[in-house]
Amino acid sequence: MDAARLRAIIFDFNGVIADDETPHLLSFQQALQEDGLTLTKENYYGAYLGMDERNCATALVESVTGTGDPVRIGRILERKAALFTDYTATHKPQLFPGVVKLVKRAGERYRLAITMRRMSAASWRMPAVLTNCCSAPRVMYAPPAF
Repeated sequence: MDAARLRAIIFDFNGVIADDETPHLLSFQQALQEDGLTLTKENYYGAYLGMDERNCATALVESVTGTGDPVRIGRILERKAALFTDYTATHKPQLFPGVVKLVKRAGERYRLAITMRRMSAASWRMPAVLTNCCSAPRVMYAPPAF
């Protein structure tokens, strides 16, 4: 694409700007364990990475029980959300190396938007180093992508 035609860049916060997979994995593991299910790190990264929370929980429950029990899945998701909120209150996801520099440089030339998972947005604020890297109105915040 011709850079002259590019007018805006949308960054996905989750897994692109910050590494928040570890908190999601740990929260899922605990919520599943409390419901009698297990999830290994290898299985999560090999089979479930990239799925949203509902699809991941549904696939996990179906793989173990053969059916997708919506009540059980809902219970697991509610517990996972609470665990994630608690965890990220004290353990902030780390920004990937070079992200701040990239966002600052991109903001000098393009309009920027940053989007994140609903669960992340509800439990964690965007780092000031990102929100302050460009002056408004050059930075916008998009609603969660999924």
